Amino acid sequence: MNDIFRTIVRLCWGLLRSNNYKRTGSLFCLFIFISCAVEKDDEMPASQFSGLSFGTENTIEILTWNLENFPKSDEQTVEYVAQILTHLNCDIVALQEISSGSYFNVLVNRCNQLDEGNEWVGVKTSSGSYGLAYIYKANRINVEDIFEIFEQENIAFPREPFIIDCDINGSSFVLINNHLKCCGDGTIDSIDTNIDGTPDIPNENDDEARRQSASFFLEEYILNNYSESNVIVVGDLNDDIHEPRLSNVFWNFIENSEHFKFVDMQLALNGENEQHWTYWSYPSWPSHIDHILVNKKLFDEFENNASTVTTIELEDYFPNGWADYDEFISDHRPVAWKFSF
Repeated sequence: MNDIFRTIVRLCWGLLRSNNYKRTGSLFCLFIFISCAVEKDDEMPASQFSGLSFGTENTIEILTWNLENFPKSDEQTVEYVAQILTHLNCDIVALQEISSGSYFNVLVNRCNQLDEGNEWVGVKTSSGSYGLAYIYKANRINVEDIFEIFEQENIAFPREPFIIDCDINGSSFVLINNHLKCCGDGTIDSIDTNIDGTPDIPNENDDEARRQSASFFLEEYILNNYSESNVIVVGDLNDDIHEPRLSNVFWNFIENSEHFKFVDMQLALNGENEQHWTYWSYPSWPSHIDHILVNKKLFDEFENNASTVTTIELEDYFPNGWADYDEFISDHRPVAWKFSF
């Protein structure tokens, strides 16, 4: 209770004791006005994201989100993102384009302020202006190791994949966060060094070839190192997954359907025929370029009835829709997967 409020209370009480009812009536009206106008310091204002939710106590949730040069609008962006993350309530969030380590720390602290029921922890890559990061619930996720891979493969990976090796409900999970090379002309230009008809190395000047090379590296790495773990590859992979074979930089994963599956493939397919604003993660281009790939250990979880994959249309929670969302947060929507385990 502030000083003005206390003063009005004392005045009203004094007039009541003196039986001056006329003045008391006036002060009573003033009392009601000020008591309604005074801001209560111990109450959070109602959030514009109050209708937003995704995670539950009985499921595991993975979310990938390119935050486009975070933070686009400094403190305002931090507050928006913290509100969104705590309302979505996902267990592990993989982020791309984290440009400020200090603001990232502020974001994690703000998540803990908003959600005292969980312990939010953030980790970020040590270098790069477009850093990769994770924010996860330490009370639900037991992290065993965090590291980067392919530091020497700069053509395939302009930003090294960021791995979090963790335990969830007693089972081993490996997440690989990526932000692959952007752009291109829609054609894969690889080099046949052996002149045997098979492209051996990517043309380092071709963006599609660089992404294709990254796909080959990731496939081999997972099969050689984590064949018995639950593996989830996430991130801004900067290309479509539903293109024909000759132009699809992820065809090695799609062809190897015994071991890999894009859980967001249906979103990519549903976004065709002018439906991209409903389903795709990068609708302003339009394209669906943010993905979640799993290995065969998680096929059953994906096919279970509790499994839900969605692109979250956050622009619906802003007064001016996409214009506000793009100005204050990102040009990418988050993509999330929820499953029981």
